[in-house]
Amino acid sequence: ARKASKGMPSPINPVQSLPSEAFDICQHPRFYTMVLKPFYAAQKVSNVVMGIIRGTSGYAHACATLGIAEIIEIGGHHNGVFFLMPNPKYHWEPADLARPQ
Repeated sequence: ARKASKGMPSPINPVQSLPSEAFDICQHPRFYTMVLKPFYAAQKVSNVVMGIIRGTSGYAHACATLGIAEIIEIGGHHNGVFFLMPNPKYHWEPADLARPQ
């Protein structure tokens, strides 16, 4: 414990956390196929693609930094590009795929 200087009160931390709560979360059988899969299929653009477009996808940034992503231009500036990177559905961490050369 820190002692206060002469004439100074001891430091007090006014922020106190409540104890953490634990929860058991169970997904009902077939929840993914009946609820989530149709929901994601109805979205026009995935959250990963939006992250790439906005430049906020940490996954895409890590892939590019590790050299396991590639941009391919298709016929100039007006025809677009392909951004190729590992699929985050199958590879949780880009570093798991990076191989030293």
